Amino acid sequence: MKKLLYTAFLLISFNGFSQCPTSPYTFNSQAQVDAFAANFPGCTNLLADITISGSDITSLSGLAQLVSTSSGILIFSNELLVDASDLDIEVSSTSSSTMFIYVSDNPVLTTLPNLNQGAQGIDGIALVNNPNLPDLNGFIGLTSIASIYIEECHGLISLAGLNNITFLDSFQIIGNNALQSISELANFSGDLNTFRISSNPQLSSLNGLEGVLNTGVSGQMIISNNDSLLNLDGLQNVTGGFGLWITTNDALQSFEGLNSVSNYREIVIASNLVLDDISNFETNLSSQITSLTIVENPNLATCSLNNICTFLGNGGGSVFENNAQGCNSKIEVIENCTGILNVISGNIKYDFDSDGCNPTDINMDSILVVISDGVTSYGTVTNEMGDYYIPIVGEGTFTTTLDNDGLPGFFEATPASVETTFVGFGNIEQIDFCISATDAINDLRVSLLPLGDARPGFNAEYQLVFENVGSTLLSGSVALQFDDTRQTYIEATPSEDNIIGNLIIWNYTDLLPFQIKTIDVSFNNFPPPINNSDDILVFEATINPIADDENPDDNTYTFEQIIVNSFDPNDKRVVQGEEIEIDEVGNYLDYIVRFQNTGTADAINVRVEDVLDGNLQLETFRMLSSSHTYRVEIINGNEIAFIFENIILPPEVIDPEGSNGFIAFQVRTDQSLQLGDTVENTASIFFDFNPPIVTNTVVTTVVENLSVTNFDLNDAVSIYPNPASEILFISASEKAVSKKLTLS
Repeated sequence: MKKLLYTAFLLISFNGFSQCPTSPYTFNSQAQVDAFAANFPGCTNLLADITISGSDITSLSGLAQLVSTSSGILIFSNELLVDASDLDIEVSSTSSSTMFIYVSDNPVLTTLPNLNQGAQGIDGIALVNNPNLPDLNGFIGLTSIASIYIEECHGLISLAGLNNITFLDSFQIIGNNALQSISELANFSGDLNTFRISSNPQLSSLNGLEGVLNTGVSGQMIISNNDSLLNLDGLQNVTGGFGLWITTNDALQSFEGLNSVSNYREIVIASNLVLDDISNFETNLSSQITSLTIVENPNLATCSLNNICTFLGNGGGSVFENNAQGCNSKIEVIENCTGILNVISGNIKYDFDSDGCNPTDINMDSILVVISDGVTSYGTVTNEMGDYYIPIVGEGTFTTTLDNDGLPGFFEATPASVETTFVGFGNIEQIDFCISATDAINDLRVSLLPLGDARPGFNAEYQLVFENVGSTLLSGSVALQFDDTRQTYIEATPSEDNIIGNLIIWNYTDLLPFQIKTIDVSFNNFPPPINNSDDILVFEATINPIADDENPDDNTYTFEQIIVNSFDPNDKRVVQGEEIEIDEVGNYLDYIVRFQNTGTADAINVRVEDVLDGNLQLETFRMLSSSHTYRVEIINGNEIAFIFENIILPPEVIDPEGSNGFIAFQVRTDQSLQLGDTVENTASIFFDFNPPIVTNTVVTTVVENLSVTNFDLNDAVSIYPNPASEILFISASEKAVSKKLTLS
C-alpha cells in the first residue's frame, strides 16, 4: 500500500512539472492569469518566455505559484495594471537560454515585479514608457545585469532598487523627465561597453558612476541633452574607450570630474551652450585617436590644451567651428598652441594674365603641397579657396614645395621652394605660391567613374569628369556614348544639350586652366535575359576640341564595366581594371573608394585611409572628385587620409541613396614597371566610432601589348552583285570565319 501511494505521488509531481508551458506563452486577459494555477498545476519553474499583455489585467496574483525562470518576461500594454509585485520570482540565465525582462507601455504601473538573483546573472532589463513608475525597488534583489535600458519612465526620480548591482555591461538612461539622481549605482565597479545618459532634463549630477573605469575597446560614452547637468563629477575614474560624445547639455559649464580620460579614439564636444572650460580634459590623448570635433559651444574660447595641440601637430583629424573666438577654427586653435606647434600655411593662385599673381587671379584647388625636414614629410592639397595649412610638431629647418612632378611641364611655380627654420614654438610661416604658364598649350582630359555596380534591372550611376590641364581658356563639348542595347538613359545633372541615338552631348564654355567639372549620369540596365552576370557594358567618353590638343589620347576614355548580381557598398575600384599594357606604364590609374553607412544612425565623420603602393609615382597624386566636402592629409608621401568632417551621412535604412559617398583620385604608375609587375591598393573606411571597414584589394598587372594581325578581306569574302536590288550573294574562302552577320 505504501509503495502504491509513493508511486501516485511521483506521478502527480511529474505531471505537475510537465504542465509548465514548453513554448512562449501569452496572457491576454485577467481570466487567463487567474486560470494559470488550474491550467498548469504544480508549475513553479518556467522554461519558456511569458508575455503579459491585456487591456483588463489588473493583478498578477494568479502567478504567485511561480518560483523561478530562466527565460524572458514581457509585461507590456496593460492599461489597468498598477502593481506587478505578485510576480515574485528568481531569475537567472543559463548557457542555453536568454533571461531578459521587458516592461513597456503600462500607463498606471507603479510597482515592478519582485525579482531575485539566481545562480547566474540576467541578460537584460528594458523599461520603456511606464510614466507612473517612481522607483525600481522590485529589482533590489538583483546583482548582475548585462544590460539596463530605461527610457521615458517620466515618474522615475531615482534608480532606487539598483543599489546592489555589481556587474553591468551596457547602461542606457534616456528621456526620463523626472530623474534627478543615479547615485544608487555606487556599488558598481568595472567597464561598460555601452554608456549613454541622454535627455534627462532634471539630472544635475553623475555621482554614483565613480566605479565606471572605461567603456571598452569598442564602446561609447554618450552624455547628451541633459539640461540640468552642471559638471561631470562622477566620471573621475573613466580612462577611455572607443568614442566619447558630450553634446547639448545646456547647463554644463566645465569638464570638472573628467580627469582621467586618455585613450578615446573619437571625441565629440558639441552644442553645450554655457560650456567655457575643458581644462580638466588636459591629459595625454592616445596615439590612436583619429578624430576630435569641438563645435557649437558659443562660450568655449580655450581649446589649445597641450594634448590637443600635440594631436593637431601629429596630423589628427579635427573640426573646430562656431565656438567662441580662440576656438572657432583650427587655425585659431593652432595659433594659440604656442608651446608645442609651428605652422606653415599659404595660398596658391594661377597667374592667368601673366602679370604676376594678385587677389583677382584664380585660386588653385587640389594642388599638392609638401613640407619636409629631410626625414619626415607632411602633405596636403589646397581647398577650393586655394588655401593650405600644415601644423608641424618640432623645431628645425623645413622645405616647402609644390609637387612640380604633378604639374604639366609647361607650368612653373614661383617660388620653386621655400626653406623655413623654426626656433621655438608658436611660429606661423605664410608661404604663397604663384603658378604661371611657360607656353600656350591646349590640353583637355576626360574620364568616367562608376559610382556603383551595374546590376541587371537596376539603375546605375556614373560621373563624367572633364578638366582643362592646359594653359588656355577652352570651350567645346563633352560626349558619352553608351550601349543602348543594354541600357536606357534616364537623366543627367547638368542636363544634356543634345542626344543623337546613343550619344549624349553636353556643351561647355570658358573652362579655366586646372578647372575640373563633373556630370552625374544615370542609366537603367535592362533585366535578364538581355543583361546577365558577367556581361559587359561599354562606354566611350570624348571631350572636344581634339584638334591642336597637346595629348589627344586622353581626350577619349573607354570604360568597360562587368555586370554583377551582388555588390559590397564599401569597396575600392581601379577604373583601368586588372591589366594595363606595357605601353601604358607611366599613365594614370584612376581609383575610386565608395562607402555607405549601413548602420542605424547618422555617421557624423567618415575617414578613408589609403597607403599607396610603392609602384606608383606618389608625387603625381591628383584629386578627381568626391561626393562631399573633404580634406586631405598626407604623411611620409604615401599615407593618405581623406577626411569628411561633419558629413552627417544618413543610414541606409532611412535614406538609401543619401547614405552613399565616394572619393576619386588618380596617380601615375612608376615608369620602371616591367611585364608581370603589379600595383595593389586597399583602403580602410572609418565611420565615427566603429572599427574600420577594410575594402577589397585591387590589383593591376602589367601585360603584353595586344597584337593585331592585318587581314585582307578582298581575298577572303566576295559579295555580288554590287549593287544589289533583291538578292545578295556572299561567298567566303576557308580563311574567313563568320561569327555574326548583321544586315540592315
